[in-house]
Amino acid sequence: MLEISKRQHKLLRLLLEQKDFLPVNHYSKILSISDRTLYKDIDKLNKALKKRKIEIIKRQGKGICISKSNLSNDEIIKSFAEASIQIDFNQFPLERQIKIADYLLLRNEKVSYQLLSEKFLVSRTSISNDLDQIQTIIEGSSAAIRSDNNGTKVVGKESEIQKAIKQYAYFIIDKSDLTSSFKVQFSDLLFRFLPKDIIEKVSMLLHTNDHFDIDKLPDNYFQSLVLSISILISRLQEGFHIEHQDNFLFENVESLKTFFLANELVEHLELNNSIKFDSNDFEYLNRQLVAHGFEPQLKDTTTQKQYDAVVKKMIKEMSDSIQVDLTSDDKLYMNILYHLVSMIYRSKLNVPVSNPLLEEIKREYSVLYSTTWLILAGIEKELGIRLTDDEVAFMMIHFQGAIDRISENRKILIVCPTGIGTSELIANRLKRVFSPQDIVEVTSLRKLYKRDLNKVDLVISSVQLEKIEVPVTYVSPLMSKQDLKKVSATYLDLFYDEEESKDHSFEHLGKIIDPTMVFLNETIATKEKCIKKITQKLLQDNLVTDSFEQAIWDREKLGVTDLPTGVAIPHPSPSTVKESKLVIMTLIKPIRWNLRMVNTVLMICVAEKDLKDIKGILSEIYRIVESKKNVDRFIFGKTKEEIMKVLGGDKID
Repeated sequence: MLEISKRQHKLLRLLLEQKDFLPVNHYSKILSISDRTLYKDIDKLNKALKKRKIEIIKRQGKGICISKSNLSNDEIIKSFAEASIQIDFNQFPLERQIKIADYLLLRNEKVSYQLLSEKFLVSRTSISNDLDQIQTIIEGSSAAIRSDNNGTKVVGKESEIQKAIKQYAYFIIDKSDLTSSFKVQFSDLLFRFLPKDIIEKVSMLLHTNDHFDIDKLPDNYFQSLVLSISILISRLQEGFHIEHQDNFLFENVESLKTFFLANELVEHLELNNSIKFDSNDFEYLNRQLVAHGFEPQLKDTTTQKQYDAVVKKMIKEMSDSIQVDLTSDDKLYMNILYHLVSMIYRSKLNVPVSNPLLEEIKREYSVLYSTTWLILAGIEKELGIRLTDDEVAFMMIHFQGAIDRISENRKILIVCPTGIGTSELIANRLKRVFSPQDIVEVTSLRKLYKRDLNKVDLVISSVQLEKIEVPVTYVSPLMSKQDLKKVSATYLDLFYDEEESKDHSFEHLGKIIDPTMVFLNETIATKEKCIKKITQKLLQDNLVTDSFEQAIWDREKLGVTDLPTGVAIPHPSPSTVKESKLVIMTLIKPIRWNLRMVNTVLMICVAEKDLKDIKGILSEIYRIVESKKNVDRFIFGKTKEEIMKVLGGDKID
């Protein structure tokens, strides 16, 4: 029989259970190891599988999958023997080691060789072996066992210590040889390390909550999630909290998809276990739900039927607005349905909710955020609710997730022969240039020439390359500011066509700008008078309904519409607009709008029939207001004729 490790044995079983390619991190998360360690396991397995004419196939952009075989899965598994653990534990030494791991990992106690030797009535050598074994098991984390004159303890960030605890829990599970469903039970041996009552409470809570779609979760994912949450609770009971983690905005936005599921879970956990989650603990729990593939669900079919038409209408309007078909995305449908029902509930009970990323979302996802607001504004009256900026931002996240799922990822290779550390340095610095959806991989010079580069979009190298049929940008190993600029310029040239990057084209604004709606160098002293003057003109020309001004004020109550560039962009509900118009007003003296002083007002009036153009309209608006320089260039200080010309409007007679 061929010998492989227990972890490799488990990886082989997982691969055999799958029919399609899955990302490497799908497996590394289950096994609680790094992607790099997983690749080493794959190489070891491939050497062993070669004799059976089987191979673990690695495919860029798709992940890994095991090749087909004439042998059954059972026959393949039986042909391998699990390698023995280096230290041959009998029952008592394993119990002793679990207890030591409890002291070090779960309780973060400082221990000494002498005290442990006396407690367990064994030699200091045996204790040393136990500590070495624990250190070997938790090597996949950045936590480590450290000894000095004052004793021995585990050091590292809290998130890494919890990762180490989970790795040790998996070691115990592997020793238990448990083969029954993880959804039904864990091994009794595990309960000597992690509290049984906590594991059972967490498991029951996930099973009994109607909003958690447990049935779609694989057993190994469920096991992993229960362990992660149980470990978090155990550490909170000991007084340890997750450290603050600086993440990219797109990562944080991704995690907010399960915000309300996490919030509901935290309420039960705090109540049942007398613990308190801080914001970092909450974020960590939320990320665990995302990482394990959780999606919200509504089991109430009556509720689903009640709001089915509204949800489909929202998705259709968003699809038309951004010119991307989202109507076949079942995941988006369920996410919007769940969120809509809970949003109506919160609105009618006047239960406010705070979105921790609201300002960042409004700044970085401004076009999609405003599009979402306009679409939701159209259903406020229909549903009898009032929307807040926070709710709009949460809803936007589901649409962004759907857009990400169908967006095309660009494949980018980073080549650096001077070492892995340098490659990682380059990769990390380039993250600010690339799109979050891009796939970035570090490769060696040798592998570069052996690979099929047909699907590679860009190569970035710190060393001169032989001619290849892929665009190449050269950078220094230290990745200077100039290198970043060079890569950024190449990236824009390759992946953004001329239509996208045209600076002077205002195709959509040109259709809705009207010289009679341009007011320059006004001496209006207040926000109220400004809105009143614009409203009167729009009503006079029969372009809006009688409820238009109230709609403006309703929108202003929900959140700020003034920007740091000195511009206010009020935008009323489309239901109060008869004909789409862009109203422009400049002021001789700035006035207080909400939080800021403004000297330019761009009122965006979009009728429901023109919602299909909203993405283009908002994109062009934000091109103007994104900087003070652009506001001055296109609007402020310009004549009416100049504004009409630069924004593509009709020539003034």
